[in-house]
Amino acid sequence: MNAQKANLINAVTLIIISIWAYVNATQPSAHDFLPLIFGVIFLSLNNGVLYNNKGQVTAAAVLTGVIIILLLLPLSRAIERDKNQEVLRLSIMILTSGISMAYLMKCIFKP
Repeated sequence: MNAQKANLINAVTLIIISIWAYVNATQPSAHDFLPLIFGVIFLSLNNGVLYNNKGQVTAAAVLTGVIIILLLLPLSRAIERDKNQEVLRLSIMILTSGISMAYLMKCIFKP
């Protein structure tokens, strides 16, 4: 796997799971679309990551860090409220974002 594939998997995961969360919500919120917006941004940066454009790789890495931080608070709330399906969705998004972050960092700092 490389940074481009990891970024693409992360983008698709964020988009699909945020739509799933919105459709399954009893009280849908605009906050459910935040990962969707980030997923679309990651898709737009994916071509730059493919061709190792340092600016776009750095932007993708920074935004990946931001989305991980933004997903941690809802995860802690879901754990407190014992909502297993929400914990699963958020954990999957954080996991794919973490993997993507690792590959993006590897791409940024490679000699």
